[in-house]
Amino acid sequence: MKDFFDTRAALRERLAVFLPERIFDAHAHVYDASFMPSYADKPEHAFGRSRVGAAEYRQGMEALMYGRCPQRVMLLPTPDPMMRDRANGLCDAATACVAEELRRDPGCYGAAYVLPGDTEADIEAMLDHERIRGLKCYYYASPNGNQGPANEFLPESAWRVAERRGMTITLHLACDGAMSDPRNLEYVEAMARRHPGAVLILAHAGRAFAEWTCIEPMKRLAGLDNIWFDLSAICEPAPMMACIRAAGVDRVMWGSDYPCCCFVGRAVSFADQFAWVDEKALRACGFRGEVFTVLEENLIATWIAADLLDLTPGDVRKIFAGNAERLFCLRER
Repeated sequence: MKDFFDTRAALRERLAVFLPERIFDAHAHVYDASFMPSYADKPEHAFGRSRVGAAEYRQGMEALMYGRCPQRVMLLPTPDPMMRDRANGLCDAATACVAEELRRDPGCYGAAYVLPGDTEADIEAMLDHERIRGLKCYYYASPNGNQGPANEFLPESAWRVAERRGMTITLHLACDGAMSDPRNLEYVEAMARRHPGAVLILAHAGRAFAEWTCIEPMKRLAGLDNIWFDLSAICEPAPMMACIRAAGVDRVMWGSDYPCCCFVGRAVSFADQFAWVDEKALRACGFRGEVFTVLEENLIATWIAADLLDLTPGDVRKIFAGNAERLFCLRER
């Protein structure tokens, strides 16, 4: 068996050995471009389809993973900049889209989209399906956009509802430093301690696309049992290894970030930042090999991290399914 991935055939061969039979995707998205005004002037959504539901997700993932489609999936609403105002109805439409997919596919779980001004009653009103097990926020709702710390777009009302109901909160951190930004780190630590019954999922390994951002903060947060991590869209082993070393294998979950993972290329750390490198950029640098999708790059990085940490097959099964099943399926509500 080859130890390098010069072709998709070699990658498929490796993944056939590495991936467990049971897979739970802890981070995927559904959307309908009809309630995403930012894409109204485009013939199709930037992801390549005007609508993605559970059926489209399964079809796409089966192709991307060489037939190994996850059996279960956590569906998150896809954010749109116009969703910062609940009065326009777009947030409710995004959550309703998730709920509709839960009714269509019993293997799906979902999250409701929350905004800074939401009260507990507002959030409770959105939880109209028993398999809505989480809450999702996004920095579009911050007055400072992608430089806004988490407290600007994740209201404490969400923490209270999540604690009362035993739900999760999926947080995509903003700011250049992500977890290393003191405002984010202090907020996450303080709120996790204040609401121990709520589970905070730091998406993308704490948005560690710039790998240095997660190393020291992981050590500080390691003792908080209600902080979990998903590995979605991370294409380098170091952030994954930092998560697993700090939190152990019981609070780390694999995710695809579908349909973003369909893009060709990968996120690469550069100095104190990161960049998304696509096929055009690679060819301009003289690269002549086969180019992979973000999902394929993510799976390679996950395999490397598992190998370097000497994870057992049981550990890998936890990361790819067992932990998410325990969190979303079995946790008391």
